[in-house]
Amino acid sequence: ALEREALLTFRQSLVDEYGILSSWGREDGKRDCCKWRGVRCSNTTGHVKVLNLRTSDYEFARRKFLKGTISPALLKLHDLGHLDLSNIDFGGSPVPEFIGSLSKLTYLNLSCCTRSLKIPQTYRKLSGLDGIPKFFGNMCSLNELYLLDNKLSGQLSELIQNLSSGCTVNSLEGLCLYDNDITGPIPDLGGFSSLKELYLGENSLNGTINKSINHLFKLETLSLDGNSFTGMLYLANNPLTLKLSHDWVPPFQLKWLSLASCKMGAHFPKWLRTQSQLILLDISNTRISDTVPDWFWDMSVELFFLNLSNNHIKGKLPDLSFLRSDDIVVDISSIHFRGPIPPLLSNSTFLNLSKNKFSWSITFLCSIIENTWNIFDLSSNILMVVEANKNKYLL
Repeated sequence: ALEREALLTFRQSLVDEYGILSSWGREDGKRDCCKWRGVRCSNTTGHVKVLNLRTSDYEFARRKFLKGTISPALLKLHDLGHLDLSNIDFGGSPVPEFIGSLSKLTYLNLSCCTRSLKIPQTYRKLSGLDGIPKFFGNMCSLNELYLLDNKLSGQLSELIQNLSSGCTVNSLEGLCLYDNDITGPIPDLGGFSSLKELYLGENSLNGTINKSINHLFKLETLSLDGNSFTGMLYLANNPLTLKLSHDWVPPFQLKWLSLASCKMGAHFPKWLRTQSQLILLDISNTRISDTVPDWFWDMSVELFFLNLSNNHIKGKLPDLSFLRSDDIVVDISSIHFRGPIPPLLSNSTFLNLSKNKFSWSITFLCSIIENTWNIFDLSSNILMVVEANKNKYLL
């Protein structure tokens, strides 16, 4: 009953022109607040755990959303862990500091609110830029913070300073600042050790991408689209999932591409065909389960580093002698190539063909007079060794 009254008091601070909260009330048939729209309760305690007042896309597109202010009645919801007030028109009222006292809050979504939800002057930087309230940084249970489409402006380093100076930096798993007016380079984010999702797309960020992103070892989703970055992006050895349309054509030409251990999906990436300037390519352990298309070998002639290892790639290995670079490193181990071994590179310093299903004899080695190999690995294949006592080669 106390939580029901708290919710009804909260509702009094809102203007509901379209009956969005018509299921809320004290009348018979409406007294169970756990059955109200946007309210979810714990199955064990019966206390309110979730308050989600986000309107549907259909309602929002027709300008049907709630208006008003955020009432401190929320403080009586002691077990509230998920609060979504996105798409509500707050008419210029400030972000209330009491939100920072919701000690069990793990999810906070104020997306599309700050257009009409002002950051109080006491929370602004000396430069006058709209920022993220300091109390957000002291919400030690907060896992996800969404401030999508809020016209936040200023340098990213200044905007997130309050988040990185408190305990939130350790707990935050998702941060969405997508579609704002944020500028500057990406600062050092290495302190956000729990971060799994980071959305910084559709801003005005620039410069090179801070290498600290490579140390966000739990990062699974990274959105940087719609900015003006330059330089090199190194994403290898992160559990990132690349979600690209099959016919995507990149608007850029890469020279170095390292996506090792990212999740690229089953199909061989067709968009690589557009990259005519690649000299380094590492797509090892990316869950590819496909046949290497013929065009891939045609576009690989300038590579000096190629790593396709630890995938489920099928087919036959072509003649690699077409590769032009000196001191080439090639790792095609732990995939599923079959058949004979074709003519190999004599200008390779590292050549790993181990753990495949290559068969037939290795007599081709006897025809190689000079090579620069430091490492040549053919282990764990199905090869036949011929008598070589009349040769002078050390194998």
